[in-house]
Amino acid sequence: MHPTKSQRWNLMALTLCAIIALAACQPITIEIGVATPTPTSAATIAATLTPETFPSLTPLLTETPTLTPPPGATSATLTLTTSPVLTSASPTASLTPVIAVQPPPPPPPPPVSGVQPPPPPAVPAAPTNFSANGDGPKIIFNWSVASPMGYKLYREGSPSPTLINSASSGTSYASPFDCDTDAKFFVRAVNSANVESPDSTHLRGFNKPCPPEIVSASGKAQGLVDIRFNDKSTNEQGFRVYVTGGDASTRRTLTKRDGTPSGVDQTIGTYCNLNTTFYMTAYNDAGESDLSNTDPVTTIPCAPRLINANGTGTSITHTWRMDANHTATGFQVYKVGSPHTKVGPVVSGTFTFQETGLLCNYSAAYFVRAVNSTGESENSNTDNTVTIPCAPDTFSVAPISKTEVVLQFNDKATNEEGFRVYRDGSQVKELPAKTGIGLMGGSVGGMQCNENHSYYVRAFNSAGISPATETKSARTSAC
Repeated sequence: MHPTKSQRWNLMALTLCAIIALAACQPITIEIGVATPTPTSAATIAATLTPETFPSLTPLLTETPTLTPPPGATSATLTLTTSPVLTSASPTASLTPVIAVQPPPPPPPPPVSGVQPPPPPAVPAAPTNFSANGDGPKIIFNWSVASPMGYKLYREGSPSPTLINSASSGTSYASPFDCDTDAKFFVRAVNSANVESPDSTHLRGFNKPCPPEIVSASGKAQGLVDIRFNDKSTNEQGFRVYVTGGDASTRRTLTKRDGTPSGVDQTIGTYCNLNTTFYMTAYNDAGESDLSNTDPVTTIPCAPRLINANGTGTSITHTWRMDANHTATGFQVYKVGSPHTKVGPVVSGTFTFQETGLLCNYSAAYFVRAVNSTGESENSNTDNTVTIPCAPDTFSVAPISKTEVVLQFNDKATNEEGFRVYRDGSQVKELPAKTGIGLMGGSVGGMQCNENHSYYVRAFNSAGISPATETKSARTSAC
């Protein structure tokens, strides 16, 4: 049985595959000449050389093709014999491709006798003593090298490090960065052949943090100021809060809390008499950030001082003093107790308040607080005061000798400092206070026999003198 035309085409494709393999994978150009009955058949065979036809041709080869091009050859001829015949007109057929072979590259010229090729450039040693220290917005880098040469300073990064600076000489560099820079850096020495050394030690370097952003600042009760802010840095050690125009005593330091989120609420301390703005900074070992924005705050007033509660009769007058720069819009007087009791309304525009309509024997302690829209100040000092004592009653007087009379009365006062005895309208004696209330007596002497006089008694204290007892008369014993 004769092979089909397709089988004959497949034979040509296998011939091409063999030629390519035997040409040692050199790039080739193939021109095919084929011994066939007609030119048409040759052109048709050449046009169908495709890799897809290779597997079916193996049975058609009668011998393994081999080819070894001579040295320097640009073409070679390979003859393949197939069986059965390609056509019924020819019992055997020879396929004779012509192979164009690329010449191999020329060998290197032989070395000149006595002259050696130059050695490859030496690799410089890695820099030592590398340091990276933050100084405000800058990071200052220093290092040591064995001999003077250039350098390339890098910042670690992915997928490759970033070149920060390079120079033909030097062992230091001060580089400004954006705030809150915090990274690892290294340096390489570079020789005159532009060969870089291995890396120096990789070190962390950081500069000053970015300033925080104040969201709000507000005064609170008890003199506290709360501040809410957004943390804009990752490398800060803490924050500082300042009062605009304040001195060091008004500065507060806030310690950084790990994982602090944005919008931090912090109570920054106790202030009074402030109507100003606050600002913040962040800080670390490299320095303090630029200033944040500001926010106005009105704090509670400072406490009044030198309060004086002065009882007069059945009234008490309260007075106090304030610093010149106070922020108070009014004042509230309190009576000490559990709880404290407000006395009268808030007064404004004055540092005094009069409490009236009190009773005798009244005794109390007072303080005052300054008030504004933020709240009330701390307490002032406390002052104790009293109203006048209540008057004694049930008064009696009787002679006990030619020169002396005896007095007796009912003490109704609880806050007296003593009693004053009056004879014919003039004070003639003072009796000590009695603990509690009840009957009390005394005597008055220094008279002549058979003298008749009128007497009465009054209690007294710092608020004044009580009303008098009823008036009674008595005559000393006869001569």
